[in-house]
Amino acid sequence: MRSTVAVCFLVGEVASLGLLFATGQGGPGQVWPALLLLPAVALGVRLSRPAHHRVDAARLRIMVLVFATVSGAVLIAGL
Repeated sequence: MRSTVAVCFLVGEVASLGLLFATGQGGPGQVWPALLLLPAVALGVRLSRPAHHRVDAARLRIMVLVFATVSGAVLIAGL
C-alpha cells in the first residue's frame, strides 16, 4: 500500500505542477523553494524503510483513508 500511495502522490504532484505552469499560475519563483525541499524528501524516503516495520498496517491504512477522504472533501467543497 505504501508504494501505491507514493505513486498517487507523485502523479498528483506532477499533474498539479503541470496545470499550474500551463495556466500561468506557476513560475520560476516556485521552482527554487521546491528544489530546496528535495533533501528533506530524500531523507523521508530513506527513513521510511526502517519506520515501515514499526507501524501497524491496519492503523496506517485507516489513517491514509481518513486523510484521503478529508482531502477529497476539502477539494470538492473548494475550501
